Amino acid sequence: TFLNVVGGLDKYDEGQIIIQGKSTEDFKQSDFDSYRNTMIGFIFQEYNVLDEFTVSQNIALALELQGHKATSSNVSAILEDVDLVGYGTRKPNALSGGQKQRVAIAGALAMEQDILILDEATSMLDPEGTKEIIQLIKHLNKNLGKTIITITHDLSFAAQSDYLVVLKDGRLILEGIPKDVFKEEELLK
Repeated sequence: TFLNVVGGLDKYDEGQIIIQGKSTEDFKQSDFDSYRNTMIGFIFQEYNVLDEFTVSQNIALALELQGHKATSSNVSAILEDVDLVGYGTRKPNALSGGQKQRVAIAGALAMEQDILILDEATSMLDPEGTKEIIQLIKHLNKNLGKTIITITHDLSFAAQSDYLVVLKDGRLILEGIPKDVFKEEELLK
C-alpha cells in the first residue's frame, strides 16, 4: 500500500505527500502520470526482466522506452553502475537472483529517475545476493545521488539503511536512524 501511495498509484485517506513543494492533494491525474514517468523508478521483487532478451537488450529497451538512443556506451555505463560489466550478452535465466535484480535496477537507472522504490528487493535472494543488492543500493545513493526507498520485512536488511520508517497496520510506529529505532525493538513486536 505504501509503495502504491508514494508511487501515485493509489490515493491515501489522510495526510499528504509533498513533491517538489507541491502537495499531491492538488495533483491532477496528468501530474501523477508525469511524476511516475519522470521521477519514480519501481523495482519489484519478481525482477521484471524479459528472459528472451540479453541483459544489454533489457537495458536498451528501457532506454528506448524513455526516448533515449540505446548506444553501446549508454548501455555499458549502466552495466558498470550495477556491477554487471561482462554480463551484457547473457540472458537473465543464466544469472543468479542477485544479478537478475541488478538487471531490474539497471532498467530503472536507464529511465533516469531520481527516486528508486524497491519492493522487497531481497526477498527472493540468498544471503550473498542480499549483500550484493545492499552494496548496490548504497552505491546508487552515495555515488549517483539516487533517493532509495526500500520496502522490506527483513529487519536485518532494514537495519543497514540510513533512515528507517516502521509501519504497522498502516500506521507509523517508529522512525529515525536504525540504531535508535532498534533500541525501541519491543515496539516492533
